Amino acid sequence: MEDPQLVFSWIDYTVFIVVVFFSAAIGIYFGVFAKRKLTTGEYLLGGQTMNYLPVAFSLISSHISGVTVLAVPVDVYKFGSNYIWLCLTIILVCILTYYVYLPVFFELRLTSMYEYLSIRFDRKIRMLASFLCILFAAFHNPIALYLPVIAFTQVTTFNTHLVLYVVGLVCVLYTAIGGIKAVIWSDALQFFGIVVSSLVVLCFGIKSSGGFETLWKANNETGRFDIFDFSIDPTIRDGFWQLVIGGTVQWLSILCLSQQSMQKYLSVPTIVCATKVIIFECIGVVALKAMSVFLGNAMYARFADCDPLQTNHVQRDDQLVPYFVLQTARHISGLPGLFTAGILSACLSSFSSSLNSVACIIYEDLLLPFLPKDMTDQRASNILKSIVVMFGILCILLVYLIENVNGIFPLSNVLQAVTCGPIMGLFTLGMLFPSANAEGALAGGIAGLAFACWVVIGTNWYRMSGLLRDPKKPMSLSGCQFNSTAIVTPSPTSDQIFYLYRISMWYNSLMSAIIVIVFGLLISWLTGRKNKPIRTELLSPLVRSLIKGEKKTELDEERKLQDGH
Repeated sequence: MEDPQLVFSWIDYTVFIVVVFFSAAIGIYFGVFAKRKLTTGEYLLGGQTMNYLPVAFSLISSHISGVTVLAVPVDVYKFGSNYIWLCLTIILVCILTYYVYLPVFFELRLTSMYEYLSIRFDRKIRMLASFLCILFAAFHNPIALYLPVIAFTQVTTFNTHLVLYVVGLVCVLYTAIGGIKAVIWSDALQFFGIVVSSLVVLCFGIKSSGGFETLWKANNETGRFDIFDFSIDPTIRDGFWQLVIGGTVQWLSILCLSQQSMQKYLSVPTIVCATKVIIFECIGVVALKAMSVFLGNAMYARFADCDPLQTNHVQRDDQLVPYFVLQTARHISGLPGLFTAGILSACLSSFSSSLNSVACIIYEDLLLPFLPKDMTDQRASNILKSIVVMFGILCILLVYLIENVNGIFPLSNVLQAVTCGPIMGLFTLGMLFPSANAEGALAGGIAGLAFACWVVIGTNWYRMSGLLRDPKKPMSLSGCQFNSTAIVTPSPTSDQIFYLYRISMWYNSLMSAIIVIVFGLLISWLTGRKNKPIRTELLSPLVRSLIKGEKKTELDEERKLQDGH
């Protein structure tokens, strides 16, 4: 197999620079030239006047991220196409978002979604969830920033860390200056960069692999299209039930129960607009997830006879997609730049959305109780901008930790398991279970977090020691220049490893969320005498209709008293 050595042409640099320039220009426009009164509501929610279409594009861009562009195709290449079931999961998540969770947040109109937890339970629960969200962002943002570095190592001779600093600081700049409007409009621009680059790379990839017939044959013969396995064995890495059941819980935490998503949902003026946002978001995320799976199939068809991971043509899993792009379209001027711009767009979108949401959480949940009540809007906006800058610089510096981790996709899932499961459990406990109280929520949240940490730490210890391996699909070396005919297969995982450590990573968030709910309900029942009446609007519409007449809320009682007078 020929090993491509290619650097950017002037066309590639032009494409790349244009993306960075327009992203920065949008932020500068909204921060300096747009005529508006910069209140905290304007900075964090866009004055709740945003159009649904750019908001939908922004949500798609921020949820796709570089993990989908670089890590998912490699996962499909190594383990098969079961990831396609996540498209069904996304649809289920959007339905649950619309019917269960979004109506509550839209009715309350909270700036920080974690304020709900202090209203429904108490401030301690709010602090716990806020801490988990900030922790997740602090370690997930460096992943998003590091992905363009991986692409740059394949296509340019520039100092990649210098590029990281420039791109990261540009993102911090336009996010700090422009607020949520800059984030949404720059994300909308970056959405088109993601779509165009993904489509072009996929089309060239299918063509270079010999067309659809060759792609189907190569993947089918090695079991990469064996997606209709409905085994209920929870130790299967990514079966149907793992992705649909476990994935639903994990993606509820991403698409719905995350601060960056909820800020964007609430930036539109009406629930009708929010519904349109969800519909377009669902279509876009499903389409791009499916494209990432097909790209993984095309990669295997191209490398079916000589796996570059085994031959050390690429040193890390996460470099395989850039290597594939150079192999398939190395002589097409501008394509490497377009591809890298697509990765950059995905990463900037995720990073900017996260920075804005973390600024909201730190300001609303941690700082606001200690700030003067007569503080001016200008001072408040300056505090928000300072938070964006400081947290952004911290994330840029933490990229050096990510460099030493091989496999971005598993790392991303680990972070989500530890943080997203407990958060999802707390909100579900509050909205769907009227009997839950603050004591139960605190006990459940701590128990869910402890359980998630225990399982994740134990699982990864066995993985790092080489005792726990995921069975890969066959990889051939028969077409390599050294004429090897070996079929590479991994050693099986020992059944002696503790059962919970062998359960699929997709179930981690589900298990921790269940622990939160079960412990929360148990402790709430034991301390039921401390229950206080619950305001109707704090419960999901699905639950409100089930509340019996004797369980009157504070709001209902107040109305009765007013009517009596």
